[in-house]
Amino acid sequence: MSAILDALRKSEQERNQNTVPTLNDMAAPSEPSKWPLFLSIAVVLLAIALAVLAYIIWTSADSASDVAVQNRASKAVAQASSLEQSFDVDEKDIASAEIKQVTAVNIVSYSENPELRFAMVNGKMVREGEFIQPGLKVDKIRADSVVFNLRGEKLERSP
Repeated sequence: MSAILDALRKSEQERNQNTVPTLNDMAAPSEPSKWPLFLSIAVVLLAIALAVLAYIIWTSADSASDVAVQNRASKAVAQASSLEQSFDVDEKDIASAEIKQVTAVNIVSYSENPELRFAMVNGKMVREGEFIQPGLKVDKIRADSVVFNLRGEKLERSP
């Protein structure tokens, strides 16, 4: 009897070796993770937030510099008015005092060729011979400074 059982076991093993796998024998494929989608959306939202923040900082810096120029101008006017009260000063002197205080050289770009020289004064690009405001002319642009002509008076400013 044991010989018959051995033969049955042997034939069962041979049948199992020659079988093709069925769907029950195969492992189920794993589902793709949803984290890459959420991660990409989070990165895009973060980039947008940073761009908005940079824009806000950039515009506030520009307005802060405008406020600083206005503050300087108002201080110059206050100083000029106090000078006018204490002394007999004519309006030309007051205007020149205001211009001297408000004029700020931001950048100087010097070249051997006079046509290529320029400077940024109060945030505006100017070249030699141009007027910044009435009575204030860019006389000469040097390598490290700008010489202004204020109604015949020479003023030199550096960035």
